[in-house]
Amino acid sequence: MLEIYTSAYWLIRHRFDYKETLENFCNFGDRVTIAINTWADGTWDAINQWKIDKKANHLNILSCDFDRNDPLFDGKVKNFALKNTFRYTYFSLLIWNE
Repeated sequence: MLEIYTSAYWLIRHRFDYKETLENFCNFGDRVTIAINTWADGTWDAINQWKIDKKANHLNILSCDFDRNDPLFDGKVKNFALKNTFRYTYFSLLIWNE
């Protein structure tokens, strides 16, 4: 079993094309865990709707609430995702907007 874990935040605010990335993650991994920090830009809702539309039951969406001013913020969100994996064979992929 191959599990992918990642983090996401501000995808909607920055108009990131996350759908193709999620599609690739879900096609490649047996399970995908994504931690989303809970801010009001609609990222969690958008990814959850994508999951419903695509019937991607192996996509595990997690909510977390870390202080974005914390210098360790990004690592804390990714670590939250990692701690919620099944810990088979896993690796982290970044959602990056150029």
